[in-house]
Amino acid sequence: MDQSNREQLHEWIAALIDGRLADDEQAALGELLERDAGARRVYVEYFDIHADLSLEAEQVEAFRWSVDAPVRGGAGRSRSTIARIGTWGAIAALLAVVAGMWVKIVQQNRAVDRPAMVGELSKADDAHWADGPARPRPDGTVAAGALRLDAGVATVTMISGAKLKLIGPAEVEVIDPKAVRLRRGNVTVDVPERAIGFRVVTPTADVVDLGTEFGVSVEDDGATEVHVFRGVVAARSLDSASVVPIVGHEAGRVDVTRGEFMSISFDGSRFGRPDRATPDASVAAGTLAASADRPAAPSRIKPGARVLFLGDRMTSRETHLLLINQALRGLPDAEAPRLYNAAIAFRLWFDDTDFAKYVTRYKPDYAVLEFGADIARAGEPRPIEEFDAAIVRLCDRLVAAGVEPILTTSYPLEIDSAERQPLLDQYNAVFRRLAKERGYRLADIDAVFRANGGTGRGNVQNKVDLPTFPGYQLIAESLLKTLGYADVTVPQSLDLNLLPGVVTDWAVTLTPEDTPLTSDAVASLTVDDTWKHITLPVIDKFNQRLADPTHSWNYQDQLRGYATHLPYKRGMNTVAVSAIDSPAERDAVINTGSSITAVWLNGHRIYERSEWKGEYLGSDRTPVHLHAGANTIVVEAQHSFFLSVTDTVDWSLPR
Repeated sequence: MDQSNREQLHEWIAALIDGRLADDEQAALGELLERDAGARRVYVEYFDIHADLSLEAEQVEAFRWSVDAPVRGGAGRSRSTIARIGTWGAIAALLAVVAGMWVKIVQQNRAVDRPAMVGELSKADDAHWADGPARPRPDGTVAAGALRLDAGVATVTMISGAKLKLIGPAEVEVIDPKAVRLRRGNVTVDVPERAIGFRVVTPTADVVDLGTEFGVSVEDDGATEVHVFRGVVAARSLDSASVVPIVGHEAGRVDVTRGEFMSISFDGSRFGRPDRATPDASVAAGTLAASADRPAAPSRIKPGARVLFLGDRMTSRETHLLLINQALRGLPDAEAPRLYNAAIAFRLWFDDTDFAKYVTRYKPDYAVLEFGADIARAGEPRPIEEFDAAIVRLCDRLVAAGVEPILTTSYPLEIDSAERQPLLDQYNAVFRRLAKERGYRLADIDAVFRANGGTGRGNVQNKVDLPTFPGYQLIAESLLKTLGYADVTVPQSLDLNLLPGVVTDWAVTLTPEDTPLTSDAVASLTVDDTWKHITLPVIDKFNQRLADPTHSWNYQDQLRGYATHLPYKRGMNTVAVSAIDSPAERDAVINTGSSITAVWLNGHRIYERSEWKGEYLGSDRTPVHLHAGANTIVVEAQHSFFLSVTDTVDWSLPR
C-alpha cells in the first residue's frame, strides 16, 4: 500500500468513527478492504491504537456500558484486550460496511505469527482424536490448527490460562492462545482473569469472554447456542452489528434463518453441568429459600409506599433506582412505590437536623440503608464497633418514626481497595445479624455479586469502586425481590427523560475560582456575545457511538437535565444565568445537584453549599418565593450542574 492510499484509508476510518462517512466512501472502503490485505492490516492496527488512546482515562472500565445490555468485564486485564472489545461494541453500528468481514480480518492478521504451541492437553476421558496437524502431540502439547474430537471428553489448557473443554463429537480450529473457531459440537470455556477477552467464533456467532465460564454449542447447520454458567460474555451474531451481553444462568441462540440472538432457557446439563439457574437465581436475588432458620420470600411492600434510599456514592448515582422505577411501570399508580433519594446528603453519623431534612420531610414508609463501601474505603475508616452502633442507632430512630428499615450488604470492593475488604465484610455482618435478630428485610448484595463472579468480573469498576451498569442491575434485581416484586424483570436499557421542572436554557461563562461571586458581582453580570448559550439536554457525540448509551452515567445525567457541556479551563469556575418564568407569584422549590456551590435568585443568594452532597440530581432542595413573570437565576459551579424548579420539596423520582 502506497502512502497516498494509506492516508486515504486513515481519512475514511476517521470519518467512519465519527459517523460522517458518505455512502460512496463506505462502498469504496469496503472494496479496498476486500482486495487489499495490507489495507486490512492497517484497518485493524488503526482501531487498536484508537481504542487504546480512547481508554487511557482513569474511567477505562466504563467501556462495558457501550453494549446493548449488561456487559461485565474485570479489573486487571490488558488495555489492548479491553480496547478491542470496547471498539467492537462502541462502534458496532458504524461498521456495517465490514460487519461480515470482521472475523476474517482479525483471523488473517492473527494468522501471521501463530505460535507453534498454543496449549496442552490437561485431561482426557476416553478421548478419540481424528488425525490432523493439530491433534495433541505425544507430549500433550497442542498447536494451532484444526482439532477434531470424535468421542469422549478432553480439556485443553491454553497458554493464556483459559481452559477449553471439548465434548465429543466436536471440531474446533485453534487460532491462537485466546481464540478458537467452533465448527460443530459442544465446548465449555473457563477463563481466568489473565485470559479475559477469549473468543469463540462459530459459523453464526462471535462470542467474547469478559471474565466468565460458559458453554457454546454448534449444530450441523451452524446454529449456535451460548449458555453462561457465571459471569458474562459479549455475543454477536455474524449477521448483526449489535453486541448482546449474556449473563450468568442465561442462554441465547442464533438460528441460521433468523440471524440474531434470541433468549432461550439456560441448560447447563447440555455441557455436563447441573442446571444451577433456579438455586443461583434465588441467591442472586438476596432471598434465601425458606427453611427452619430462614424466612420465606418477602411479601410485597404496601401499595403506594414511599421508599427512601440512604447510603453511599453508589446510592448517589441512583442507577438502580431508575432501573427499579422502570421495572415497576406496569403497576397502577396507586400501587407503585414512590422512590426518594437522600444518598450521601444524609450522614450515617446524623443529628436531629439531618434526620428532619433528609428523612422526615419525605414521610417514608420504608428506608433502604446502603452504607458500607465508602466508609470502609475512607482514609480513616470507622472501626466495626462504631459502624455497628451507628447502624443500630439509625434503625432504632427509623422504627421510632414509623419507618421500616430495609437492610442491604455492600458489594465487594475492587482490586485497588482490596485491603479494606475484611473491614467491609464485618460491616456486612452487622446487617445480616440485625436482619436475623429483628426480622428486617435484607438484600444481600454482597452474596449477589459473589454468586455472579465476585470481584474482577465486571460488576464493579476498579479505581472508582462503583458498580457498573450490570452491577446496578444485580442490585436492582435483589432489591425488587426484597421489596416483594420477585416476578418483575430488570430492564436491559433505560428510558430517560428530563426531570420535572428542569431549567433548560442557560448562558454560561467562566470566572476565576479564587474569586467567588458576591451579591454585587451577580448584580453587575451582563450576558453578551462572549457567553456560551446551551439548551438542555446536550448529548455528547461520543455517546451516540455506544450501542446502548443509557448504560453510561454521563448519558443518564444528560438526558435527565444535567448541564455537562460547559466551558472549561483550569483554575476557573462556571457561572450560568437563566430565567424562571412563573405565571403568578408563588412558592416553589429550587433543586440543585452536582458541583453547584451557590445559587442566586433575583439578586439574593438562596443557596450555598456547605459540604459535598453527591452527584445525584436534587441533592439539595431549597424553598423559594417566585415573582410573577421572569425570575433571574444565577448558578456558580465547578464543572457541571443540575437545577430544576418544583412545587413541592418531597417530589419522588418520576416513573
